[in-house]
Amino acid sequence: MTFLLDKRPADALEAAERSPSEFWRLHGKAIALHDLGRAQEAQRLLDEFIGKARAQRDAGFHWLKLDVLLRSLRGDPLHRVGVPTHC
Repeated sequence: MTFLLDKRPADALEAAERSPSEFWRLHGKAIALHDLGRAQEAQRLLDEFIGKARAQRDAGFHWLKLDVLLRSLRGDPLHRVGVPTHC
């Protein structure tokens, strides 16, 4: 995530791909791909990430609306897949 904050999305993508955690892998890859201009791939991964969180009834799901790293991905697609609009 540090690479994303440092505006180094290519490095962030590499780091995310090596993550042993599926959560961080999907989360990091979606943001890095978006920052690299690969919006369709980013949206697919974001949809997968959100779908898994919903299926698992993840308690942190509502925090997606507040995640500063997802700020650039916010908008209608998040509402379309059911991210709560309140926290």
